[in-house]
Amino acid sequence: FVGITLVWFAVIMKTALRTETKFKLKGLCSTYIENESNKVLERLISIEEYKNSHGLSVYLSMNGEVNTLPIISHAFSCSKRVAIPKILGKKSEDMFMLELCDATQITTFPKNNWGIAEPPMDLINQSQDCTYLGIIDLILVPGCAFDSSCGRLGHGKGYYDCFIERVFHSNAQLGKPLPTLIGLSLDEQIMSDDVTIPMELHDRYMDYIVTPSRLISRTHT
Repeated sequence: FVGITLVWFAVIMKTALRTETKFKLKGLCSTYIENESNKVLERLISIEEYKNSHGLSVYLSMNGEVNTLPIISHAFSCSKRVAIPKILGKKSEDMFMLELCDATQITTFPKNNWGIAEPPMDLINQSQDCTYLGIIDLILVPGCAFDSSCGRLGHGKGYYDCFIERVFHSNAQLGKPLPTLIGLSLDEQIMSDDVTIPMELHDRYMDYIVTPSRLISRTHT
């Protein structure tokens, strides 16, 4: 009974935090988000794990999120390999990681219902899922909100929770290092210090959270 109560409390609190954060983000203009995203890029590329990475998983941003297109361009300029997600279905495991040829390839992709560019299915059918190739050593993780302990609140679909578990397991099986997890966040998405995101068994803490104004490190919390 106690376990069930805690689970329901976590679900209710997560729902409330998502509603609160989405309300704050709704009032931000695109120019502001672009400027803040550039600050996130500058802070991200100073992290040693990013500098030393060879293969990145990078989400394609939707409205109200840090713009990742400049990050993808920077990664290619540093000769890094870049993989982006494609949602194939409604199950949490239905996310495919496609390796991009170059940054401009994204401009040829159609947009989904959330306004996010996604690779077409014919390209997916011709490609290997990078989740299982052992090439990803850094994952840039989207989120609805984050806290000062590097806790992450996702959008509730579980795609990234499942992907992270799968790539960790695959890398371990292949003898590859486990990827560094970096959450990208606007300052408005960071909870105040007195609010902690409830973390369930399937939730992973980020190694770092990068915002326009600061770098939050799990090892220092």
